[in-house]
Amino acid sequence: MKIIRLTGGIGSGKSVVASFFGEFGAKVIDADRIAHELLKPQSEAWKAIVEHFGNFVLNEDGTINRKRLGNIVFNDPEELQFLNKIMHPAISKRIQELINFYKSTGAPYIVIDAPLVLEAGKGSPDNPIVVVICNDELRIQRVMERDSISRDEVVRRIQSQMPQEEKAKLADYIIDNSGSLEETKKRAWEVWKKITSDPA
Repeated sequence: MKIIRLTGGIGSGKSVVASFFGEFGAKVIDADRIAHELLKPQSEAWKAIVEHFGNFVLNEDGTINRKRLGNIVFNDPEELQFLNKIMHPAISKRIQELINFYKSTGAPYIVIDAPLVLEAGKGSPDNPIVVVICNDELRIQRVMERDSISRDEVVRRIQSQMPQEEKAKLADYIIDNSGSLEETKKRAWEVWKKITSDPA
């Protein structure tokens, strides 16, 4: 079984590439979806966040208002570090549980779609790293439209992450998502064929 680590900066389009890999036959583990599940009202993470940040970060129905929370943490490195200490261990634990489950089913390929997969170390034939990149202006426009936030807010979020040039240096494969969806899918398919043809 091969575990493909897929990452990219905010607005790069890594989730689009993950969906293509899913079409090609991989089991996709989406860290952002896991984070949503972990933030359900009255969960351990939810309680810790509300206790620290207050009811200001809640919607009327008790769910976390991710936009408000984001405005806080992406303007304060210490608050971002606090949030990461809550979320990252729980997300990592759930990812490992899903990996174990897919292993038990005999799935040949697993894709972990997550922003911090580079922390797991260098890539290898059975654990390759795929980095999705995109030109900065397009990234900014995508996130502004997706999250309904200002340009300055997007830039701050980009600056809070590892530069995509640094991520690309650690990649086994790079997919440029600056063009059309068709072009991105073609490049994803080329990468997929290389990964699945390489013996683990």
